[in-house]
Amino acid sequence: MKVLPDYLGSTFYFYSMARKKKSVSRSGNPKNIFRYIWKAMLWFFAITILWVLVYRFVNPPITWLMIQRGFERKASGKNWKIEKQWKDVDELSSNLKKAAIGGEDANFLTHHGFDVEAIEKADQKNQ
Repeated sequence: MKVLPDYLGSTFYFYSMARKKKSVSRSGNPKNIFRYIWKAMLWFFAITILWVLVYRFVNPPITWLMIQRGFERKASGKNWKIEKQWKDVDELSSNLKKAAIGGEDANFLTHHGFDVEAIEKADQKNQ
């Protein structure tokens, strides 16, 4: 407790209190917003790449398609059942591999990643 001298008119007692520091809100700072967005993007890409690397060596325990098929079975009155039997790519027929690729992109073997003609055709159709 601090006491002011009497020559100030009367004795005042001041309690010694620690000053509270003003907290500056930094969340509204554009630099910090961009920093959070940048960190979120980096984490997203890191997790995505890690996910792909893990599935390169480990078969996925379950997929969204398996879950969907399980719900479809349940909706049709059957028991919930998810069966899977993983096979190596070498065990699959070459015709099955070609059919899977052809189902996604029939011109896969003739272009280098982007089928420009199909993209232009789809753009014209969607306009």
